[in-house]
Amino acid sequence: MSSPDPVPTPVIPWYQSRVIQGIIVTFVSQLISQTKFASLFTSDNVAAIIGYVFDGISAIALWYAAHARATKVNPPIVSSKTKADVINQEVKK
Repeated sequence: MSSPDPVPTPVIPWYQSRVIQGIIVTFVSQLISQTKFASLFTSDNVAAIIGYVFDGISAIALWYAAHARATKVNPPIVSSKTKADVINQEVKK
């Protein structure tokens, strides 16, 4: 039997959000890719392979973020663990 009061979703700090983690990894790998990090290597093939690796990491991170957003109940996000703990304690009362 279900209770008439819905169970509140706990609040999490921003850095624990799977969506934000995926977005950050995507951003960082694309930033590294665009700075031509791969051009530090002498062979064109090695540079291309490293570029493909960064693109693959970006694609996986984007999938990770989208999957987390689509399949999970996304809790509210706050700026710190302390704020999350305070809000979660208030909800429990």
